[in-house]
Amino acid sequence: MKIRKSERGEVALNDYMIAIVIFMIGAVTVSYLYINIYKLSAKVKIDEAVIGYVTEICEQIDLTPYENVSKVEQVNEIINNTLKNTPVKDLVTIECTEVEKFNEINNTNYSDYVERIHLRIRYESLNKNIRDYYINKIKVKEI
Repeated sequence: MKIRKSERGEVALNDYMIAIVIFMIGAVTVSYLYINIYKLSAKVKIDEAVIGYVTEICEQIDLTPYENVSKVEQVNEIINNTLKNTPVKDLVTIECTEVEKFNEINNTNYSDYVERIHLRIRYESLNKNIRDYYINKIKVKEI
């Protein structure tokens, strides 16, 4: 059986096309993985920044005397003062929703010594989803 030149060229062209398709599938897969890794790392950085600010707010609440955190307005003032000079002030909403006194723990009245501060953290993630977190902070009166 004799092979003509045109048949050899056709076989080589098919091999090249298959190789190009396999290369493109690999390149698209790698690109997709890189994009997903980037999105995940950006999301983690945003969450890390928000949690850092929440931690700073909780530390400021700890440094404030017990009598100065007995009302929602007082806690919100502490939050606003802490976030005043931060770059995320317009991106994150952190607010105190309630300050409640502990009434009774193990049949002992602690209402004058322990408060629970409810904080709500709301921000927008990368894909425009609103994320809400609720944190309870305990404030104990220094004796």
